[in-house]
Amino acid sequence: MIEALTALSDEAASDGGDVYCALYEFQDPEAIAHLAALKNRAHVILSNMPGTTDDKEKTNDTYAPERKQIHAAGADVIDRFMPGGHIGHNKFQVLDKGGPQAVLFGSTNWTSHGLCAQTNNSVIARSPGLASAYKAYWDRLKADTQPAGTNGKAQQSSEFRGENAKPIPSIALEDGSGTVDLWFSPNTPKARGRNHGPDETRPPDLTEVFDIIANAQQAILFLVFQPGSPSIVDAVADALKAKPSLFVRGAVTASQASGEFYTAIHGGGDNGKPAKHQKGDPLLPQDYRVIRAQGITADDAFGQWEKELNQAGHAIIHDKIVVVDPFSDNCVVVTGSHNDGYAASYNNDENMAIIHNHRAIAEAYAAHCLDVYDHYAWRYWLSTEQEKAWHFLATDDNWQNSYFTPDNQVKSAELAFWLGATPAADALTTPNDNAAARPRPALQAATGGITPAVGPHSAAAHRSRKPAVRPRVKRRKGS
Repeated sequence: MIEALTALSDEAASDGGDVYCALYEFQDPEAIAHLAALKNRAHVILSNMPGTTDDKEKTNDTYAPERKQIHAAGADVIDRFMPGGHIGHNKFQVLDKGGPQAVLFGSTNWTSHGLCAQTNNSVIARSPGLASAYKAYWDRLKADTQPAGTNGKAQQSSEFRGENAKPIPSIALEDGSGTVDLWFSPNTPKARGRNHGPDETRPPDLTEVFDIIANAQQAILFLVFQPGSPSIVDAVADALKAKPSLFVRGAVTASQASGEFYTAIHGGGDNGKPAKHQKGDPLLPQDYRVIRAQGITADDAFGQWEKELNQAGHAIIHDKIVVVDPFSDNCVVVTGSHNDGYAASYNNDENMAIIHNHRAIAEAYAAHCLDVYDHYAWRYWLSTEQEKAWHFLATDDNWQNSYFTPDNQVKSAELAFWLGATPAADALTTPNDNAAARPRPALQAATGGITPAVGPHSAAAHRSRKPAVRPRVKRRKGS
């Protein structure tokens, strides 16, 4: 990931050009050094992050020393200090060489925690079309900052919000691999008030995302940090209730988000929402399909070996990813800095890229989502099953009952998902003599009929033949 964060600044340093950045957390010395080397060819809109100093004192600018460092390096820095309850949450860079040429975006902050202690993602798109749209947003951010220099204040003016709310025509990637819908925040007429009811207006960016989720045909996979409410977690629960055959897997940092999914699916709570989790409260219940990040504790079945360090810092899963139908030509990936909830659209500086029909990207992001989910699924299993978490393999075929119906139809959403990876993979039976032979035309056509299920090499075919006579082989003495 450090190579990704430094790629565009290094390219500008070696081949000429400028880099335009909009950044939030800003601490990693290696990434900063690469940017600082550009001097006045680095144009940085640097927002502030409230927090505490090493002396445990509250501050409005956690990374003030690093801000001072990049100013001193001669970079063109626009300080963008945000009002309370708002954050300048962008993390993108645009490479400009005679015009915007490439853009990096994603969830990764420029900190050692972001690089080494959280799950994150970054994309480098060598697309002048995408890069130009991000550069136009960068220009709006600068114009919305008063003064546009040292100690600048974010206005988040009605003009700024209005421009962000205008839909950008879908951008066709120049290599023909897909299209991208871009949204920038804030994109609502006003900031979000403290008191917001169930009739709160849905932001335009999340309207598109919720519609994509609602139209999922095969699978919804996601990773989110702390999305708040409403968020994509609610949309995913609604989609699953409407279509129970969907393969849904999600992992989150915030226990409130996994608890909200559980309540939406199983009921309970107050008006369909779980009570807000307070410090010291027992953890909210979870559905196995959407789980929070957690480590092995001393009380788990494997805790006698060593209790895990589950986190270094507040965020664990820091991705903001939704993947829909990754094995389909209609696949979608949603990524960027946006936390996938209403608060981000109403109050924050954010960017969101909705990538359509790019199957290579969709499959890569699906693998990342399931990689993270599977890691925490094992820990979820340990915490819920406790002493029953470990057992030996089944000695009969009853374990298949959760995958297939008695008439050999796939009933497992997970199995259907993986079999959708290629049109040829309709299904594979086991080659043992007691297995049912299910004809799968697409698979047979792709393999010439030589699979364990049916065809000349199937177990059923061999049962119908006379036993083969083995030729005798004369062995040498001592062989």
